[in-house]
Amino acid sequence: MSNYHNWQKDIDRVGIDKSKIGKQLAEQFRKNLPMPTAASRTTDSNLSTTTQSSKSRALVNLVAELSERKENPVRSLWAIEPEDVEYMCAKWREAGNTTGGIENKLSHFRTLAKWIGKRKLVLPTEKIMALHGMEKRSGVATKDKSWSGNNVDIGKLIEKAFIYEPCVGVQLLLQLHFGLRATESFLLKPEDGFKAIEEMLWLRVTDGTKGKRKRITPVYSQTQKNALEFAGDYANGRTGSTIPDQYNLEQWKNRYYFICKKIGLTIKDAGVTSHGLRHEALQNLYKFASGDDSPIKLLNALINDDEPTPKREPKTDVQKLAETIVAEAAGHSKVQKAHAYIGSLSVRAVPESKMEDVTDEAIKDAIKNIPRRKVDVAAALGISRSYLYKRMELIEKKELALAKIVKTQWVMA
Repeated sequence: MSNYHNWQKDIDRVGIDKSKIGKQLAEQFRKNLPMPTAASRTTDSNLSTTTQSSKSRALVNLVAELSERKENPVRSLWAIEPEDVEYMCAKWREAGNTTGGIENKLSHFRTLAKWIGKRKLVLPTEKIMALHGMEKRSGVATKDKSWSGNNVDIGKLIEKAFIYEPCVGVQLLLQLHFGLRATESFLLKPEDGFKAIEEMLWLRVTDGTKGKRKRITPVYSQTQKNALEFAGDYANGRTGSTIPDQYNLEQWKNRYYFICKKIGLTIKDAGVTSHGLRHEALQNLYKFASGDDSPIKLLNALINDDEPTPKREPKTDVQKLAETIVAEAAGHSKVQKAHAYIGSLSVRAVPESKMEDVTDEAIKDAIKNIPRRKVDVAAALGISRSYLYKRMELIEKKELALAKIVKTQWVMA
């Protein structure tokens, strides 16, 4: 199987293969597409074909959109300017994309900017006028995605998976006990067993990891040992993984998600996905390492009990160490990544101020309905006067930018 995505098909699909900008994009793909871009990546090997494919499609669609618009079409990659970034962000927002979805698209845009030597082409997300007022994306979990946090009967649902496809049940067990991603659970070789380091057992996670970042995750219970031994009974004698011999990886992914849908393991039916088992395992690891429930569990308990949010307390050394252990076990290089699974009682997760919650619409309504001094408007909104002036300036800039885009679309129509 080739390790290179066929990007030429993507370019041909949108019909820019004969244009100057299409040829420039093809040259950038030829030189750069397989190369890793993330600073946290631990190997120099090529990106997976899946990652190459998503990056290729995103950039081809982006370039096609800019080159085919009726007003001010872009004819060269090097002619793309920050105004074009604003234009695309406004289009994405108008189309209903979430903050996370737009940031994913911008990450590809930034990759292109790096390739062509215009690193400052794409501003930080918070400085893009077309996105102002959208809910900020946070790396801190504000909703518990674990199965237990959504009142899912873990044993019953995994047992159901065993009935339809035993290997899916095994892989769900591996995700539950070791915090594996789905693909990692497919490719794990149970027969490789544990690795002993300083009187502690660790599970090696090497295949199917994100960014090919190998890791070890702690084994601290007999249940984990039993789960791996049980998984060994279902290991493929030829490959060592738990993918049945008649399937390759892509075929098994399709089979796996088909079974998940069959047993009701979807957001629509159960309120969770199998990825929630990774959250479950990492929250359990945090509790084992710190002795405390994860912050997201505590936060949800307070919300459900209608209790006031507690004041933020400094983290203890034990809690800091537990976060580090969770991040490493999850395969992340930054400790802050642990917050995506265990949550945080920091100001960003539980705002103590109303400022970030005040929408543009609320500000405009208050200015219209409180015809007095701006200090009175700020007081009614529960924000500072200086913050009000800052937001008013940003609202004006955003409306001017959107008006320009609306005018462009009217001319095109």
